[in-house]
Amino acid sequence: LGSQAVWADAQGEPTACLTRYGPQILGLKGAVEKGDMEAILKKESKFKLLNSFWRNDPVLFEKYSTLSEKLLEAADDGKKDEVKKLYKEYTSDSVFDPLKIPIKRNKFTMSVYSYGAGKSLTDQ
Repeated sequence: LGSQAVWADAQGEPTACLTRYGPQILGLKGAVEKGDMEAILKKESKFKLLNSFWRNDPVLFEKYSTLSEKLLEAADDGKKDEVKKLYKEYTSDSVFDPLKIPIKRNKFTMSVYSYGAGKSLTDQ
């Protein structure tokens, strides 16, 4: 019975979650710096989906869920400085470091997402 749970956790969902939603959250840096609260609020679902990266660690899951909720509440209230502080704290986790490094790809590079669509990254 325990092996089924371990097998289920080994399917790569956390990594897929991070690689899919992490760049979208990191992409909000410009909006955060400009104080574009509307752009931040539009990504509410992405924050919630990214929080599931930490679902196997209840302490970290609670930490990042709380941080994102506070960040979204501050954005809704128009508290730009609070949003900047919370965003910096949220994205300071070392799991984001590999996503912050730009990857040079040629036009024939395929990704998990482009493979299913039959397109290279430059075709998207």
